[in-house]
Amino acid sequence: MTVLVVDDSEAVASIISRIAAQGGWHGIHAANVEEVPEILKATKVDLLMLDYVMPGKNGLELARELREAGWTKLNIILFSGMSELIDKEEAARLGITHILQKPLSIAELRCVMNEAKKSVS
Repeated sequence: MTVLVVDDSEAVASIISRIAAQGGWHGIHAANVEEVPEILKATKVDLLMLDYVMPGKNGLELARELREAGWTKLNIILFSGMSELIDKEEAARLGITHILQKPLSIAELRCVMNEAKKSVS
């Protein structure tokens, strides 16, 4: 199972990837939103974890573009230090299963990743 972590902070992506590895996931990282479509075409990704605040476009905009491009079954989780800015109704329409608040809780992160794993299996 592969999780793609999209965050412009290498430290945050690294921490999430290490926690994911403890749960049996293979973590890969994209430092910017422009890389994501190509990674999705080249790699089977089971879970996409998007930081909401990113240079260029936010995580919700990227999720919308991915859904419109046909990535309709991809599990998507948003996370942000400013989750109050996220349009929760739009996120739900896009099928985003969870919105996590930074700093991320390891227990919560493991829980949502386990849920995602069950939905893929």
